[in-house]
Amino acid sequence: MADTVKTRAASILALALAIPAMGFALGLFVGVAAEPMFSTADLDPPDTRTTATAFARNNGALGWSLMVIGFLTYGLGSAALLALNGFLTGQLLRALVVDQRLDAVATGLAPHAFVEVGGLVACAGAGVLFVHALLRRVVLHSAIGPRLPLAAAVTAAGGFLLIAVAALIEASWSTVALS
Repeated sequence: MADTVKTRAASILALALAIPAMGFALGLFVGVAAEPMFSTADLDPPDTRTTATAFARNNGALGWSLMVIGFLTYGLGSAALLALNGFLTGQLLRALVVDQRLDAVATGLAPHAFVEVGGLVACAGAGVLFVHALLRRVVLHSAIGPRLPLAAAVTAAGGFLLIAVAALIEASWSTVALS
């Protein structure tokens, strides 16, 4: 019985993280494959004076938004928002590659993007976990135990921790490398 509960909780967690991750992956694929909307000459150079606090505030607000949208739409809205984020990231990646700025990809975009996207996916997944726990308790009148709400809280905390780390990387390394 305990193994069944653990397996069910793990599958719910996997689904909660897979929905937004697939949204981002789909958007990234379409963004790279689509006709470029801009070139790197159209972009303003990054402001190297921007602090990690500003990046954390911006991406933290996106994390909260993804969590709330994931809660309200059972992950579909957050997957759509992450698909848009992935599309824009794909377009930026394509523009950097077309303009032969592989140095900017390797030292500017990639170091913080992996951590940041992981944090955003975790925040979106936490919203799905919270609504799943609520629906099981209220609609199904099921005793959910402490595992599901705890998993949601830990996933959210981990997501915001990753966003904070990405902000530090972005402020100290990525904006200088993209200049």
